[in-house]
Amino acid sequence: MWSCRVSSKSVLACVNCHYSPMEFHFLAKSKGESTIFFEPMGNYAAGAFSVPVKVCRENFRLHESKVQILISVCAAGAGSTSAFVPHASPRMLLEHEIFQALSTSESHQVERELLERV
Repeated sequence: MWSCRVSSKSVLACVNCHYSPMEFHFLAKSKGESTIFFEPMGNYAAGAFSVPVKVCRENFRLHESKVQILISVCAAGAGSTSAFVPHASPRMLLEHEIFQALSTSESHQVERELLERV
């Protein structure tokens, strides 16, 4: 099981967490940049990783079918000797369609934002 926290609560908030199947819903409070930190419950150091996001204005979710891909890719990077928490790259997020908007128009906006960052 994983928990998440957001670096800038004035920009983004995790409003709903489901653990079976795993899915996180996020509320975009304002435009800006934030980082989502994912940590295994009960062990806050090993396996933790972060995802930098640029928030437009819409809500989005981390879909349950994509969570394991995100965890696997970031966990592979966590084995390095770096003291920093591993980051998921924008290209990886786009290639695997990790984040899904909650409507069709939101989906197109999220895709445009990711393409701008890649």
